[in-house]
Amino acid sequence: MTLWRVLTGAAAARRVMHAFVTEMIVATAARGSGIGSEILRMLVAESRRRGVHDIQLFAARGRAAFYERHGFAPRAAEGPGMDIVAER
Repeated sequence: MTLWRVLTGAAAARRVMHAFVTEMIVATAARGSGIGSEILRMLVAESRRRGVHDIQLFAARGRAAFYERHGFAPRAAEGPGMDIVAER
């Protein structure tokens, strides 16, 4: 699955149990259509299906609220970015 490769990168090869979402961009004209939500839902679901429960990302400036609506939370100032950790 191409989305999975984007999600995990080299971490999967090292069996690191976290994933990192990069370059998730929806064209301005398509925003609000639900495509970004569906892509993110698929990425999170596939990660969990593969046993990855810590999913991290850096939100583009002004886009953190989108990820917060999908369960991601900002990390502490000393750990920049956002993450979602599934309950086990």
